[in-house]
Amino acid sequence: MSENCFHCGEDVPPDSHWTVSWHDIEQPMCCPGCQAVCETIIAGGLDEYYQLREKNPLKPASLIPDELKRIESYNKQTISQAYLFNAENTQSANFYISGMTCAACAWLIEKQVARLPFVENISVNAVSNLAQISWYKNNDQQNSHLGDIIKKIKSTGYNAKPLLPEQLANAHALEQKAILKRLGVAGLGMMQVMMFAVGLYTGAFQGMEAKYQTLLRWVSLLVATPVIFYSAAPFFQVAWHNIKSFKFGMNVPVAIAIGAAYSVSCFDTLTGQGEVYFDSAVMFTFFLLIGRFLQSRARWRASETNLSTSILIAPTVQVKNNFSQDEDCWEFKAVSEVKSGDRILVAPGETVPVDGYIEKGKSEVSTAVINGEFSAHLLQAGDKILAGSINQSQPLEIVSTAVGSDRFIEKLAQQQQQALSSKPKIISMADEFAHWFVILVLLAATATAIYWVNTAPENAFWITLSVLVVTCPCALSLATPASITAAIGKATKFGLLISNPELLEKLPHCQWAVFDKTGTLTLGKLQLDNIELLDENYSTDTILKIATALEKGFNHPVAKALLDSSTTPLISSVLNQDKQLTAVELENIPGKGISGKINKTLYHLGQFNEFLPDKNKSNQPDDSSLKHSSKKVIYLFQSSVAIAKLIFKDPWRSDALETIDALKNNAFKIAILTGDPSLDSQAIKRQFNADEVVSGCSAKDKLNWVKQQQLQGNPVLMLGDGLNDAPVLAQADVSIAMAESVSLSRTGSDATLLNPYLCTVVKLLNLAKKTRRVIKQNLIWAIVYNATTIPLAAMGDIPPWLAAIGMSLSSLFVVLNALRLNTSTHALTIKGMSTSSEQAIG
Repeated sequence: MSENCFHCGEDVPPDSHWTVSWHDIEQPMCCPGCQAVCETIIAGGLDEYYQLREKNPLKPASLIPDELKRIESYNKQTISQAYLFNAENTQSANFYISGMTCAACAWLIEKQVARLPFVENISVNAVSNLAQISWYKNNDQQNSHLGDIIKKIKSTGYNAKPLLPEQLANAHALEQKAILKRLGVAGLGMMQVMMFAVGLYTGAFQGMEAKYQTLLRWVSLLVATPVIFYSAAPFFQVAWHNIKSFKFGMNVPVAIAIGAAYSVSCFDTLTGQGEVYFDSAVMFTFFLLIGRFLQSRARWRASETNLSTSILIAPTVQVKNNFSQDEDCWEFKAVSEVKSGDRILVAPGETVPVDGYIEKGKSEVSTAVINGEFSAHLLQAGDKILAGSINQSQPLEIVSTAVGSDRFIEKLAQQQQQALSSKPKIISMADEFAHWFVILVLLAATATAIYWVNTAPENAFWITLSVLVVTCPCALSLATPASITAAIGKATKFGLLISNPELLEKLPHCQWAVFDKTGTLTLGKLQLDNIELLDENYSTDTILKIATALEKGFNHPVAKALLDSSTTPLISSVLNQDKQLTAVELENIPGKGISGKINKTLYHLGQFNEFLPDKNKSNQPDDSSLKHSSKKVIYLFQSSVAIAKLIFKDPWRSDALETIDALKNNAFKIAILTGDPSLDSQAIKRQFNADEVVSGCSAKDKLNWVKQQQLQGNPVLMLGDGLNDAPVLAQADVSIAMAESVSLSRTGSDATLLNPYLCTVVKLLNLAKKTRRVIKQNLIWAIVYNATTIPLAAMGDIPPWLAAIGMSLSSLFVVLNALRLNTSTHALTIKGMSTSSEQAIG
């Protein structure tokens, strides 16, 4: 029986009687805490952890009453709210987990937390120590499950701390700071050691007394030691974990090379014989850290998006003082203190800090940060406005409806974070290939050492070092994720949020592009198309005044169409007139329409037959010309006499036709599936040059149509409204939902279109094609680089210092090449798309 604790590895006290049976063997425990954690792991069927782990975990601390109370306090909604991202039925949060030492720790935490009945999903990153966990909301709205999750992780032997959204951005700054510290030590050490090495090399050619050579060697040893044990420490730590888990990465050959150069040099310094390679060891470390620093910055730029508004939004905002009798009494508050229902004042040039609606004011507002649409929109009282929008011209008074993590832009950021942390199959394949590649490199280095020891022993050591250092498995493993990360960032900038990165692989292979009609090819909202007067005593202007007076205060589609001044110039002119009619005794009759009195005269607005006496229903006007047009006809009555016919339409998106043309130019077949039974299929087919149009489709009909195409070997791209089309979006090979029509958390699609331009989909297609090209370029570069440099290094043509530079530059090239996806704009132009549409979405 071992003398060390089976769980944490610490010494077992002589009088210890705690044990746990593992694989029918009694294993010793140092304390009841380790015993409890170990029994929990084994009882949960997770005993494989003890075979997978690379390093013993920290000894679990007992939960003292005060700490238990502190953890349980996180369940209170008032405390946990700042950390949470809220969806319709779920909540999620980001955690920093301390005590993790390897991938097995992350695996264990995922398995244990996933066993909680309310947990929906968990993803733990062992490298960054970050975890993202989502769970179903507590039935008790005053409490969340945040504290329960922290307590579960604590009982597993690790500490978890929930992170505020803005703290995630600080993780990169901390990483850069740590690398810079190590780089600074390595730089100073390299300069000193190189100075001493010049003296040793000069002395070797011109003669130098032995005592001075010994002095320079010992001084070099003293200077190089902190570089190796501090600056190069991450290489050794990761390499050791790689070796123990038999998962070889780039750090393995690097650590072997640095460690060998330092160890041999120390031995030769102590014995006073042979050569020293302190200069090579510190140069390796310095150049590799430079490469890692630049690579880290480039990868951050690749993943950086314009969703974070913490820099743009001022820390304070003017909030209306509800307790003051002065109408213009405003006070400054921290943005974090703003609550739903507060009225805030946003000055020109400021970024809107909350989601809400405009209570007072009229101004041009830019939403480029949210959807990539660079042209500003004129918004006025009653219009919705989102956090991250920039007020450009006039002051706006806004009533907040969502603050903090409930804001739309925070939900976008969370969804994108999930996409960035996911791992498509092609990345897993690249990681596996890089693992075996490192093994081949180690074998090649061994063969090189054997050859040179027998051929020219004096050169064997440094040539072997060059072979170990010059190889770049990192370029192979970075080729795909760097490109995908950059592509996700680029797509966000032009208004499309990618939830599933695999669509970048699948989209170029799709053969059918399938569109829903309402809300996808059309705007999804009614607009007044025409007014037909049925009584010559009324003018068009008067009819509109009566209709808008009846609809004021209601929120159904017809009311929105009549009360939105942006829909038509005619409605705008009526709404902007000083003299407005006022309706009283308003009544909304479900299924029929609106009734009300204006100047003591009774008016009705609704279907023709609903407000007529039975004897007059036979006189219904002929609307057969509108039968297949998908237009909606509403009649205005004075008492029981029809005085006007208002015709509404759901207009096609302005770029629907050119989007379909562009997709057809890229070898897509086009299908339009709609639930509208009145649609003239043949007319729509001719209008859009579609290959197939099916009207009157139920959700099941659409699903069966897609399945039929897939059975025939035709991958399908589906574009729908995200809720009504949820089943078919889930079935399609690639799915894109319109964010205008449904909550982000309910789409279940691979991507969400954030702006009103369908042609963004064509940009995504071109981006996917370009991403595939960049991935191929990176893989070809990595293969050619390694195939060229390894033989040259094995032949002694590449010195160790040059090998270190080459390896760093190779990795950097891959990341910078991927970064072109995030920075280039002209390269996304695609045949079939007009310049105006390109400019509209940036």
